[in-house]
Amino acid sequence: MNPVLDFALLDEDATAGYLLKHASAVSQDTRLIASSFSATLGLLYLERQAPRIGGEASTMSSQALTALDQRLCTDFDASLDELDPAMVLRVVAALPTRSRWAGIARARDEVAAQFARVRGPHTGRARYIQSLLSGPSADVSPQLPPPLDPVAILQWTSPQLIAYAYELMAQPHRLDPDLADCLALIALSDLRKYRFDTACTLLCALLCCGCRSAYLDDGMAFIRLQRRSNGSYGHVNMLNKKNVIPDDLDRQFHLPFTVHALAVQDAGLRSLPSGGAA
Repeated sequence: MNPVLDFALLDEDATAGYLLKHASAVSQDTRLIASSFSATLGLLYLERQAPRIGGEASTMSSQALTALDQRLCTDFDASLDELDPAMVLRVVAALPTRSRWAGIARARDEVAAQFARVRGPHTGRARYIQSLLSGPSADVSPQLPPPLDPVAILQWTSPQLIAYAYELMAQPHRLDPDLADCLALIALSDLRKYRFDTACTLLCALLCCGCRSAYLDDGMAFIRLQRRSNGSYGHVNMLNKKNVIPDDLDRQFHLPFTVHALAVQDAGLRSLPSGGAA
């Protein structure tokens, strides 16, 4: 079976319910709006890429979007301060229509205005935000980016790796196979250390660039094995849970990892050729 499809063919009903719990929490506690936005993005990924639960996922997404939109309309400035601009734009990009959600549309316009005021060299993340504002590139450019030394990349910090991954997602390029393998190995290593932000962002970038390798498939298999019984993703050593409030662990660890896992699934399915062939 195609490893990407195998990764996606999970029972997502529990995951949808788990995400809805977080997405609707903003209606009870305004401090959770960042978690609510993240969970709503996960629901939109499921709605777009899991047709098996299509109608139910769409209903859940609508409920979550309604709660978010109402909060943004009633307390916009305070809410926007809590949000990651790239997260806002990912949600907007995943929406089938934009006109219905006045608060979310206003958030997008504010992000665009803030971005227009940015001066100086753009970071990879800023380039990615710009690509979302103008519409992400759908085709992989056959032009190779400037050559990078895989050995030097091994010395990069997580912010440098994430910046480069965002640049690739903003303008996908065909990658040198050795470079792609190096990035996939770094992602796999970071996954095993539970640095899921860097790891999943790298995997998404590689999938957006059309890269496939055994190392990338190993990373996706690792994510698949992290699925928990309640539909979320991420297992941690029980010894590391001392003095940690379960709800905090869920919001700070399991929810972000779950959305990252769905982003990898989304990127993988988007990169499949017509017909789903390998």
